[in-house]
Amino acid sequence: MNNVWPILERELRAASRRPATWRVRLGTGIVGALATGVCFWFYGGMGGAAMAAGSALFTTLGIACGAWAMIAGCQRTADGIGRERREGTLGLLFLTDLSGWDVVLGKVAAAGCEIAYQMLALVPMMAIPLLVGGVTPGALALLLLALANGLLLALSFGLLGSLWSRDPRQAVGLATSFALASTCFPWALLGYLTSREGAGPMQDYLTVLLPSPVLPFLVVLPSMSFVPVGMVLAAVAWQTLMSTAILWYTAREVRSVWRMGGKRGWKARWRDFVDGLRFGNPAERARRRPALLDAGAWIWLSRRERWKHLLPWILVVSLIAIEVWIGVSVGAYSSMGAVSAAVPMVFHWLLRMWVAAECVVTLGEQRSSGALELLLTTPLVPREILRQQEKAALAMLAWPWALLVANDLFFVGRIAWSGDADNLRIALWMHLCAVLTGPHHAWAMRWTATWHVLSGKAVNFAVGRAMNGVMFIPGAVGGALAFAATQMAENREIQHVHRAVIGAVVWIAVQTLWSSWLAIGNRRRVLAGFQEKVTSDTGSAASAAAH
Repeated sequence: MNNVWPILERELRAASRRPATWRVRLGTGIVGALATGVCFWFYGGMGGAAMAAGSALFTTLGIACGAWAMIAGCQRTADGIGRERREGTLGLLFLTDLSGWDVVLGKVAAAGCEIAYQMLALVPMMAIPLLVGGVTPGALALLLLALANGLLLALSFGLLGSLWSRDPRQAVGLATSFALASTCFPWALLGYLTSREGAGPMQDYLTVLLPSPVLPFLVVLPSMSFVPVGMVLAAVAWQTLMSTAILWYTAREVRSVWRMGGKRGWKARWRDFVDGLRFGNPAERARRRPALLDAGAWIWLSRRERWKHLLPWILVVSLIAIEVWIGVSVGAYSSMGAVSAAVPMVFHWLLRMWVAAECVVTLGEQRSSGALELLLTTPLVPREILRQQEKAALAMLAWPWALLVANDLFFVGRIAWSGDADNLRIALWMHLCAVLTGPHHAWAMRWTATWHVLSGKAVNFAVGRAMNGVMFIPGAVGGALAFAATQMAENREIQHVHRAVIGAVVWIAVQTLWSSWLAIGNRRRVLAGFQEKVTSDTGSAASAAAH
């Protein structure tokens, strides 16, 4: 195991040279400080009010850190092995005295240290509730244990996805699928077991939740006090065993996964089967190629997959099915509340992320392979590439998005005509904000992600930067300013409905101005430097993609 340290040092040195590493740490601390200030400003006072503020802060930071540990863990290791395979360096590692365990543990330790350093910025904020009361030291210790456990599980899922796919998008998709399955399936099974006729109390079936990484985080929710501490510790132990088993399998397979040629095993045959599903057989590809080429060479590159255009429809239809299920389960009135409105918001975020990914995935693939430089020697000029990029994204996503917007407008009408719009105003504003900010966010994310891919960043990294720059950071800043504006309006004794309007307008205005400034700047950079970015440093695209 002494050989782990050279790999760990190599990965940490590479991370320390990335400016994003330091920016993310600084941003994490700023977000934690803002959350602390908002919680204590909202509750105010001393004594019981301070204890309530501390409990709310502990819950907010615990849930946010848990989600970040799972998301960032899957992202950071999902391309760890795949990148080495694409660059041809994985086989070179095994010419030394490194073992599979050395490579796997080095990747996990490096990514885990980087994310742990980011979350350490929030630990002082998590300890504040201990000083004001409302949170016990045991609860804080359990939360830190849950964070370490969730991070290890997410890192192992990311490495498994990277082992099975050298494509970074597919690896992230696999890792995310593993995380969602381990999170949701146990809870669905618990719901089925407790809803059966003659079922016993819920406590009799809690053991089915042991594989779910959500279970250890329930210590931050007062409403989940029915989960005993012993169950939380058992879940951590079970999930640690899961992580160890995944890492053992990855360490065993990584020594042979880099080899090409030779006997074709079941993995190669499986890849051929998947490629056949994606692109069709040679006859079908030949039949579809002329029509796509007539529409444009870039459109052909973007739309070669047979079922790709159906995936956004599946996403939107799944949303409608979930909303129907919510309406049947909890009633028509409850299905219009804020909790139900959060479901369409999540689908809006997914579709906006899909826009950015669809605009840059082909661009990133062609740039990293060097084919984009060759394409620019043809009559396919940069502006034509960008025009066809936009056309391909619109053809795939415009109508599903229109159905999603129609769904939101339907709920807006239901709430407006329900006679109880005042009590449902949060859900009303959530649906309206999703409709109003959607097209602008899509436009801004397209240009932001395109610029990052042209600069040599990986597709996943470019989409993540677009999400942060266009949605998350402006949303957080806009939310803080909107809260301040509503407090000022309350001090001036403005009516409650008008205060809500002021807050929504401030929130939308901040997001619109921020993302517009970012998108206009990136659009100007793309149009001015497309040719230069592609031809000046294509040889370093693969190494820069790791950043």
